[in-house]
Amino acid sequence: MVEAADYGGDEGRLIDPAPLARLVAAWSGFGNDQLEAVTREVVQDPLDGPVHLVRLIAALEASARVTGGTLARVTDTPVVTDVCGGALHHLIEVLHASGLRAATIAAGHVEFESRFLTVKALQPFWQAPLRALREPLHDVQVVQPARTLWRS
Repeated sequence: MVEAADYGGDEGRLIDPAPLARLVAAWSGFGNDQLEAVTREVVQDPLDGPVHLVRLIAALEASARVTGGTLARVTDTPVVTDVCGGALHHLIEVLHASGLRAATIAAGHVEFESRFLTVKALQPFWQAPLRALREPLHDVQVVQPARTLWRS
């Protein structure tokens, strides 16, 4: 269980992980839940919805950092902004600057529909390496344009 106090909630209150687990299962292709219904269940919970959203963003951010990246690099791309505007970018900025509690408070002030769209924008990044392995990989996906090396 997740402590609500870690996310700015009441001391001693626990966050039920089941809704987020159902969302992750639906994203991963497991379970029989309808993706949109599960997503709405997660984001529309007035108490735990902001926590679930921030935990999802933080998990993806932590995973990106393991590879030397950050989720912030995609928040201003059309793949994200066409779906949720600047909501994800804002929440990541708050997360980076002030941590989980502040990001959860900010997520609590985001309208339900914007939370829903933010979760939709995150979906393509969930298990991206595993999905990439299902398809043939080509140079265009991995070769970077030439860049000038740093010299002292």
